[in-house]
Amino acid sequence: MPTSVSTDPIRPSERQAFWTDAISRSFAPVETRPLGSAEVSGHFDFVELGAAKLVRFDSSPQCYSRDARLVSRAGSDEFMFDFQRRGRSLMRQAGNEGTIEPGQGVLYDARRPFEDRLHMVELACEEYPNFEASRLEQGEGASYSIDTVEKMQPSLHPGDRLFFLIGSDAFDEIETWHRWQDLVREVDFIVVSRPGNEFRVPPGARVHRLDGLALAVSSTGIRDRLSHGEPTPELPAAVRTYIDEHHLYGARSTSRMG
Repeated sequence: MPTSVSTDPIRPSERQAFWTDAISRSFAPVETRPLGSAEVSGHFDFVELGAAKLVRFDSSPQCYSRDARLVSRAGSDEFMFDFQRRGRSLMRQAGNEGTIEPGQGVLYDARRPFEDRLHMVELACEEYPNFEASRLEQGEGASYSIDTVEKMQPSLHPGDRLFFLIGSDAFDEIETWHRWQDLVREVDFIVVSRPGNEFRVPPGARVHRLDGLALAVSSTGIRDRLSHGEPTPELPAAVRTYIDEHHLYGARSTSRMG
């Protein structure tokens, strides 16, 4: 059964506290505060599907933040949620704060077990002997891209260059990433762009645009189809089987692999 929460029956003077408590109980411990002078209002509905929640969300402008106390309470230094819609994240992250815009999408735990993610990469690389899955990001707590780059640097030889392969949607938000200026200095970006997609290039970034891959698909779209038991032809069959068997991303298994 869907869970529904609304501020409508709450007195205006009590809505902010109610909203903070509702978000914290339903998703993750956060503090919320209104943006601007609009009266606080909001509602959300969600239904749980395994490890994911399908969410419809709307509210007056709010800022959501987590301090050290709330991070400790959540048992993770990562955001445990990410509202997504049409391939772009609606969580504008800057440090540990963000603004969630109204929308519909999939809510999922960002602390997906490392071994699951690693094994899916290993399965995806089986047909490509030049690719190797790495445990470089294994460890406790959050793993940021700049941390991975700095771990790799001691193994580089003089004259070596690091290339960071990234989708254009993610690259368009690179300036919200942890220590993004350092990352821009240390790597060259190969940005894979979907048809008709444009993105901003931050000052100083070395970018090699990779066009011609007519893949009108996003990770958000794949997760949405997983949660509805629909085919995912973009995924290697072995990866889809693993997702279904371990009930990842709220997947409903299907025999129509596509």
